[in-house]
Parts: sequence; structure tokens; C-alpha cells
Amino acid sequence: MKREIQKFIKERKKEINKMLKNKDFLNLSRKWLAKSVHYKYNYNYTWLGRPIIKYPDDIVVMQELFWKIKPDLVIETGIAHGGSIVFTASMLKMMNIQRFKVVGIDIDIRKHNLQEIKKSIVYRHLDLVEGSSIDIKVKEIIEKKIKKFKPKKIMVILDSNHSHKHVLEELKIYSKYVSRNSYIILPDTYIDFLPNNTFKKWKRNNNTYTALKEFLGSNNNFKIDLEVNKKSLISEAIQGYVKKIN
Repeated sequence: MKREIQKFIKERKKEINKMLKNKDFLNLSRKWLAKSVHYKYNYNYTWLGRPIIKYPDDIVVMQELFWKIKPDLVIETGIAHGGSIVFTASMLKMMNIQRFKVVGIDIDIRKHNLQEIKKSIVYRHLDLVEGSSIDIKVKEIIEKKIKKFKPKKIMVILDSNHSHKHVLEELKIYSKYVSRNSYIILPDTYIDFLPNNTFKKWKRNNNTYTALKEFLGSNNNFKIDLEVNKKSLISEAIQGYVKKIN
């Protein structure tokens, strides 16, 4: 059985490499992504009843990383409707991690969203913090929670304000909490890979990806894990899976 699985993985890797050499397919995927933004395609899905605002490919890839790392603490900036934090908590619960927390941070946790999040079957595993993710007071709250919970493996997902300045500050703050061999996940790096008029609010050269590049330019403890992204051409996290290596 092990030999068959290894054969399957080897064949899959071969096909992925062939796919990546097809520039027409890559360009088609990027064009599709840009067009999908026009129709808010990634708003079409829910997780356990809450809007998740992600492409299905990214949902699956995140699940793979949760399974690989099995974090017992995930810190996520940007809650919105709550679908993503509910997804994360449900994955960790399904993986039978006995003791875990998902800390969600948002500058505005709206009352109607909070009411629905509280109805979730995984709510007891959620810990919500209202405030700016780069506010010193919020940072102090997070540090107290980490100290109290004493997690073994921490993963971070940065999905709030996508401006260069904000994300760079988030990276400087939250990278310190990430466990070795765990990840920072940065949705919306695709802003820098799509035409400049694709988004109304966010622009190329001033976004999540540009912040990541500047961060990596002065931090040798992290690297972009290109293997994670290779298989997924429909992704908002292009080169946005960042592994802590030291």
C-alpha cells in the first residue's frame, strides 16, 4: 500500500511540473482569477453555514497544511462573517487535536456576525479579539493568551487590511509567534499578480505580496514554500504560504 501511495505522489508531481510548464494554462488561470474578482466569485461559498470568502482550492490547501502541522493555536487576523475561523476550528477538531484554540482578531466584529458565530458547533474553541491587529494593546492581549494557553505549535493567518504598510507591520508582530516548520498564510497576495485595475481598493506594488517581499528581505527565518502553491493555479494566496525554517 505504501508503495502504491508513493507511486501516486510521484506521478502527481510529474503532472504538476508539466502543468507549470504550460504558459498558456498559467495565463488562462490568471485571466480567470481576474475575471472572477469582477463577480466576487470567492464570496460564493460557506463553511458550516458561515460565508468563508475563499476559493475552494485555497480551502483544500489550508486543510492540507493543518493536517501536516497540526497546530494547537492558530492566530487569524480578519474575521468578517467568521467562515474562515470556523473552518480552521472545525478542521482541528476533526483532526482530533484534543486541546486547541483559534484566536480571531478584527477591528470591527459586527453584532449580527458575532451572534451567528456563537451558534457554531466549534464556538468554544474560538477566542475573538476586537481591535486593530497592529495595535499595541491587541498585541499585549495576544501575548497574554499565548502565555496562558502554552501552545506547542502556532500557525498564523493574516487576512485583514491588505495594504503594504499594514501587512508589513502584521508580519513583524505575528511572525515572532510562529513555531518552527509551521506557517504564515497570506491570502490576497494575488493582488500583485493580476492587472492593476482588477481591484477597486487594492493596487499592485502596495499590497500583501509587496509587504511579504520586504519582510523576507530582512528576515532569514522564513521562506516562501513554493511546493505548496504549485498544484493550485486558482488561488488568492499566490506565493502566500510562508514557512518558518529557523
